[in-house]
Amino acid sequence: MNSNRLRRSTLLVIGLLFAGSAFPGMRLGLGPFSVHPYLVVVGPLLFYLVVSGTSRIPRSATITSALFLGLYGLSCVPGGGVVGELVKTSAVLTTALVGYLLVRSNRDYTYAAVGMVLAGAIIGLRGLAGGEIGIEGINPMEGVGNKNAYALFAIPALLNGALVATSTRSRRLLVLLGLAGLIIAGAVFSTGNRSGWIGVALVLAYVVALRRGSSAILFGALLVGGTYGIVTEVTTTSVLERRIEQTRLGIGSDTKRVELIRESFMAGFESPILGESPAGLKRRLGRRFDPDGVPIEAHNVYAHVFGGSGVVTFLAFWLMALSWRRKAPARVVVPPVVRTLGEATVVQTIAFLYLGFFTSEVLYSPMIFFGLGISAARYDRVLEAWVQAQRRAHRQAAQPPNAAHSDPPAVLRLLARPLLQP
Repeated sequence: MNSNRLRRSTLLVIGLLFAGSAFPGMRLGLGPFSVHPYLVVVGPLLFYLVVSGTSRIPRSATITSALFLGLYGLSCVPGGGVVGELVKTSAVLTTALVGYLLVRSNRDYTYAAVGMVLAGAIIGLRGLAGGEIGIEGINPMEGVGNKNAYALFAIPALLNGALVATSTRSRRLLVLLGLAGLIIAGAVFSTGNRSGWIGVALVLAYVVALRRGSSAILFGALLVGGTYGIVTEVTTTSVLERRIEQTRLGIGSDTKRVELIRESFMAGFESPILGESPAGLKRRLGRRFDPDGVPIEAHNVYAHVFGGSGVVTFLAFWLMALSWRRKAPARVVVPPVVRTLGEATVVQTIAFLYLGFFTSEVLYSPMIFFGLGISAARYDRVLEAWVQAQRRAHRQAAQPPNAAHSDPPAVLRLLARPLLQP
């Protein structure tokens, strides 16, 4: 097996292994920790990639991630649980780095994205085939988390699958991605998770805006129709109707969520250096909002970081989130096809920040960070090839008029083509 095939197979396997996080029996016990299946591959692989020096680590993303990780861990010390928090956050950052280091072409990215889509579909099928469906909807994460946690797997899977679907010419791959996307979207709407619904709608809107053609509109119509069919035939429309009615009339959980966010930010202003500590913030919210004083999550990553870790860590969090897209060198003309890949990395960041409005668990979501890593790598590799091609064309253009040289645009297309192939 050559190196390209091995690398792509590894990316596909990592993507598939994310599905194991939804199955309690697939997690490995290691002392007080529960090790997710993907970490068995990702952990040793990062060590090998760094030691072997086969790929270059993204400097800005690594520095900002290490800064956030250090400050976040320091803020955990007063409230306890520092080891657990560091292990969880380190695990997803490791996943992002491995994805970045492995992806060297658009085809590598495709393999990784397909693995993510299949993992999302497997988890969705677990919920859809899970037996009796109550009025609250299905829970694909039964035994490991609440039903809302599925959005942390579904949205990045759908987004990366959509990015592949808009560029591939393979009909078989389109059919595979379409069927998996239907399962994921149907499962999301069957959970009754409104933030997940909006996430699916945003991904669909992005695909239509990106392609702006009849094929994109047809794809969107088929996805909407198929999703509705799954909800009506496989699950029940009562979940949708109930959540829509609750939203229209207003429900106590929405009001409580706003109060949790407000109290968390107040805690951050009272302790601006290192916050209350993440564990201390949960206890504070429990004393304030739970009759029995049971610790409560802020259900918002911004409130969680600001109130639990302070202003400095909050700023480091934003630096980490925004550091995955590299800017093109000055005076380098970036063509639309390369610019689109950069915009895709921005969209990955937006998805991360969007999901953060509804849960602090986004800090521990492997698929979100893996998507960031592989998307940033694809853009960086293509951008590097383009910059090198443009500089070579400029050198050729600077030669005497009688010197033989290729047409610059042709040179650019020729050198960038291997990385741009789907």
